[in-house]
Amino acid sequence: MARTDTLGHFLTDVADAIRTKGGTSADIQASSFDTAIANLPGGGGTTEVEEKDVNFYDYDGKRLYSYTKTEFLALSSLPNTPTHEGLTSQGWSWSLADAQTSVTELGELDIGHYVITSDGATKIYFSFTDEYRLSPYLCFAVNGTATIDWGDNTTSTATGTDLTTLVKTQHTYATTGDYVISISGDEICFITTSSSSNQSMIFTMDNTTTTNLYENIYTNAIYKIELGSNVTTLEGYGFAHLNSLKVLTTSKNITSVQQQALAYCTFLEFYLFPSVTTAGPASFYECRALKRALFSKTTTSTNSSLFNYCYSLEKITTYNIALKSSAFANCYSLKKVVCNNTENILASSLFNNCRSLAYYKVESTTTRVRGAVFAGCLSLKLVDFTSLSDVPTLDNVNTFSNIPDDYIILVPDDLYNSWITTNNWSSLTSHIMKESDY
Repeated sequence: MARTDTLGHFLTDVADAIRTKGGTSADIQASSFDTAIANLPGGGGTTEVEEKDVNFYDYDGKRLYSYTKTEFLALSSLPNTPTHEGLTSQGWSWSLADAQTSVTELGELDIGHYVITSDGATKIYFSFTDEYRLSPYLCFAVNGTATIDWGDNTTSTATGTDLTTLVKTQHTYATTGDYVISISGDEICFITTSSSSNQSMIFTMDNTTTTNLYENIYTNAIYKIELGSNVTTLEGYGFAHLNSLKVLTTSKNITSVQQQALAYCTFLEFYLFPSVTTAGPASFYECRALKRALFSKTTTSTNSSLFNYCYSLEKITTYNIALKSSAFANCYSLKKVVCNNTENILASSLFNNCRSLAYYKVESTTTRVRGAVFAGCLSLKLVDFTSLSDVPTLDNVNTFSNIPDDYIILVPDDLYNSWITTNNWSSLTSHIMKESDY
């Protein structure tokens, strides 16, 4: 029988649309439609909001809210976090007070949304398309007992005594298709082994092979991972070479991100860094599709090569983080860097081969400039040193090698004479300009 439209049907349709857009199954009363719509990601719009000075991103990288500096500093509370079926919000990556302090100083900030699975289980989303390969080994370490729901109405258990010993459990699927594995129970960790060529071992082909895992048809089937309360560490290489991974949720439960944890995840476009103090070495090495990465107030230091070869990274905003060598080397698309680097040294090769970077303002605390910092920055026009009160040591003139001939080193008027006569800087006199002459 055809449905006869009534006011009740209309209101139900509106409620359903709100639930679909908001990713929720919660009851919505007609009297609260206006509030529910206002709280939808992007303010209820169907497309991503325009980027402004201060931007709020969902766990998957969608820009939900944006404000000018003036608008944001006038806020009395942060915007509402969105809701998603199966996920529980853990709030924004910055408090209002800390965010407003940062924006007052830097003028800009990007803020992300922490989520955790509602049932506490860690979920692995994957798609099997080859009927000849349907029997993967699921590999992880567990300190106790974990229950594995294989996503095809079957379950099994895995047991272990620590988070350093790999446990492998095989399962065979009846047909190709999309599946979700859910791992619940005691704490687990996705680890690799010393003989594994530093690749993720979440899925393996067999119980013995530990080399060239990134060629594994099973490993390449994983496209999304939602972390539960049973994961607290991103181990070194634990997610490396997940070549099809597009989304990895970030929870506040994560206490450590180790070396190359997400290296070579070539489809990952967005990542919100957990509330940890230090970013592991080369955490995102060769994440070639990564366009944006966000930090929280908690992170104060990076390690070397953090974003090396992240060809698609367009903008980075850091607040009171010490930036180490080659942190942004070979980020070909990087155009904008907003930061107050707490490292007194511009680390070696910091922006080496950032081919789209045209401008950089050096922090007032900088006392030394290491080698090859801006080497190969093929678009570089202006390096602004005007906030400095002393001439920094320049280790090597190759800091400014292989860049356009018309680049400018802008310096304070009262330091100009000292600057052009100081060792190594004196070789760059034709590029050094007084602030008042610019």
